[in-house]
Amino acid sequence: MRVEADEDAPADVAEAVANAEKNNLFMSLDEVLARSKKERITLNVDSDVVSYFRRYAKEHGAKYQTLMNEVLRGSVEKQLLTK
Repeated sequence: MRVEADEDAPADVAEAVANAEKNNLFMSLDEVLARSKKERITLNVDSDVVSYFRRYAKEHGAKYQTLMNEVLRGSVEKQLLTK
């Protein structure tokens, strides 16, 4: 998935998306579908962060929750690899 810089994105979110792409952490559709075990949660997220992911998802024909999960997964995997 190709990520383009978004000047309206909060710096930490834009950096996380850029790092996920750089490290090839965005999954293909097949990989996303293979990870079908999800847990429904309630999560408070800053409105500018949600707006960024919704806009990005709409522009790229994706689901914003899936993109948010990918960024979170990439962060967790990075932390696990550095331990």
